[in-house]
Order: sequence, then structure tokens, then C-alpha cells
Amino acid sequence: MYKITSLLVGLSLIILPFFVVKAEVSEEVLEIQRMIEEKGLNWTAGQTSMMDLPLEERRARLGLIIPEDVKRQFEELDKLPPPVLLNTEDYFDWRE
Repeated sequence: MYKITSLLVGLSLIILPFFVVKAEVSEEVLEIQRMIEEKGLNWTAGQTSMMDLPLEERRARLGLIIPEDVKRQFEELDKLPPPVLLNTEDYFDWRE
């Protein structure tokens, strides 16, 4: 019985840290929440994995930076006429 109890206690001590929720909320999140309340908005800001990152890392994840050569390729595609299917009649019947 002592072995089983010791084993269960040991396993729970190993597993427990994985279930602990991070309760610490940054000043930045608290400030955002204050602004939300001041404006009477209806949502809540909370601490997320994104907010745990440094500011520069968050900025790096804001969006896609499209290389200039890819932009040029899309500009060339925009100059082409639309595909034939986009120029069909208003009415289409497969039976005809």
C-alpha cells in the first residue's frame, strides 16, 4: 500500500506542473483592459501566449511581408484579361 501511495504522490508531483494555469497578468494587458472598460466596450483582454512574447517578436508576427519580385508577378497578372468564365452571359443553362 505504501508503494502505491508513494507512486501516486510522485506521479502527481510530476504531472501537476503541467496543469498549473499561469495566473500572472502583465501590466500591458491590465492597461488594455482599463481602456476597454473606459470606452464601454463589451470584451475582455487576457494574457495569451502572444502577450508573453517580447514586443519585437509580436511585431514580427503581425503580417506577411511580400517580396518585391512576388508583388511584380501579381501586378503582371492583374494586367491580363479576366478568364473566360468570368465573361459569361447573365443566364446559363446546361441543357442548351
